[in-house]
Amino acid sequence: MSNWDFIMGGQHCLQAWKTLRSKLTDELTDLQYLQLVVDWWSRAPIQNHVMDYDHSDTWPDPWNLLYAGDFDASSVSLGMLYTVSLAENPRWKPDQLSLMLLKYPNRHQLQLALCVDDTWLLGWEYHTISNWLDVRAGFLIQRRFCYHEDAAVAITT
Repeated sequence: MSNWDFIMGGQHCLQAWKTLRSKLTDELTDLQYLQLVVDWWSRAPIQNHVMDYDHSDTWPDPWNLLYAGDFDASSVSLGMLYTVSLAENPRWKPDQLSLMLLKYPNRHQLQLALCVDDTWLLGWEYHTISNWLDVRAGFLIQRRFCYHEDAAVAITT
């Protein structure tokens, strides 16, 4: 994946995303698996504000998200949730993946980030996988969302 795949957009980006999902195999460690996802999404061109994180009913499905090519930090986290959920070899069950609306009072920051198995945090810091157990004390969880193929993204808490 290169930035060019995102720049070309549309079908080109969808095909590159399909290729990424096929590379998420059982041979990878959990961190290698997640690093591929983070590396791929780190190439998305980021804008200021694209997605309304308060209204999950307005969020695009994975194919429209990628086809449109409009990304902010929260929509990249949503894209990572879709990627891990729809991988050809999914590693985690839906209840082990949550998109959290996090507030970080020290920075006056509010955005979505992906929590995997209550262990790793993706999408909060650019191109970084954080240990959720190490960083969670500084955050306030405003909401949790999970992905279900039949209902798209739903509020769980």
